[in-house]
Amino acid sequence: MAQSNVFQNELIVANSDRTLQILDVESGVVLSQTSANSVAHEKAITAVHSPGTEFAQNNDGFNHVFLTASEDGFIKMWDRRQGVAGPVAAQVTSAASGFGQKPFFCCTTNGSQLIAAGAGDSIMLWDARSMAKPCGRFAESHNDDITQVICKGNTLLSCSIDDLMCMFVLPERGPSTGDKKQVKHP
Repeated sequence: MAQSNVFQNELIVANSDRTLQILDVESGVVLSQTSANSVAHEKAITAVHSPGTEFAQNNDGFNHVFLTASEDGFIKMWDRRQGVAGPVAAQVTSAASGFGQKPFFCCTTNGSQLIAAGAGDSIMLWDARSMAKPCGRFAESHNDDITQVICKGNTLLSCSIDDLMCMFVLPERGPSTGDKKQVKHP
């Protein structure tokens, strides 16, 4: 089960049966859920990410958005005002990179308009305002599956089961290139 706080009193839960629920933390009441005959993803949901208030302030209309990542190779953007039974606001696939369909194990935002996700040994980047195709990619940044990505401002951190943590400094002009530093876990 993956979970993430959306707002102070709500929790998004990704269940093992590939359904989503939005719960009121104080009462435990289910505020919204995917219908019984519908799943949020075709394979296991591996991450739920709420971009937070900074993302919302910088992107009008994104203050009710959350992301899910899955082993099916899709990142989906949901609008919680419509509930998780409602339509997906947008979705992207790892196949758009031109390197085949790979599972996503993590996703994040940079507090502005950038969405980053680990697909296999690469990090893919999208502009949240136009998610049709990736706007950048750090190819083969690791030797194995990336399990976590965190982005703060123009700094992107990634971790992998290859025992490496990589730090990328994203340039102001766009995420297609950047400086990379690595730290190997002993």
